[in-house]
Amino acid sequence: MRRPFAITARLGPVATKAVLESTEERLIHQMILGSVRIEFNGGAPLASSRDVQVQEDGSLTQVALVPFLWDLVAACSRLIRGLSGKETISMIPTTYALVVETSDDQATVRLMATKEHRLNQVAAVSLTLREFVNAFIPLAYLVSRWITDTNPELKGNLHLQRFIAAISKLQQEVGKLATETPGNK
Repeated sequence: MRRPFAITARLGPVATKAVLESTEERLIHQMILGSVRIEFNGGAPLASSRDVQVQEDGSLTQVALVPFLWDLVAACSRLIRGLSGKETISMIPTTYALVVETSDDQATVRLMATKEHRLNQVAAVSLTLREFVNAFIPLAYLVSRWITDTNPELKGNLHLQRFIAAISKLQQEVGKLATETPGNK
């Protein structure tokens, strides 16, 4: 069965170097770069022949993973709590972003590209907000775990602890969505 939305990442030597050079007091999170592959309805909508930011397999190259995932976690938390109906999550330093709009428990997720100062839609999908969050929470946990496995000293890093706490809080919030009905919030 095709998943409506999926996201994966690959971490390379630049990310490893940044993590190994980080300390308990200082996490070099902007340099934890990785390739991010986003799929809509089972396929990657990006093609490398048109964009140097895109690899052969349709992955975006050199995305700052911690800022991207943390922004994604924070945006979805705001959406779940009804503090916002639309969020834009940039994939810095690329020119791509995810735009998530919600209505009740439904989410429309769009991959957007900035070209000539205009946002252009690359792909879109509609799914429940819960399905969307559940599609990326494992990746957020995986990246945080990879960081602490690569450099165990970072388990004491306050910035990383806050990131992991934000992921856990979002997972709890999305768990509450499962027990609530639209008229019972």
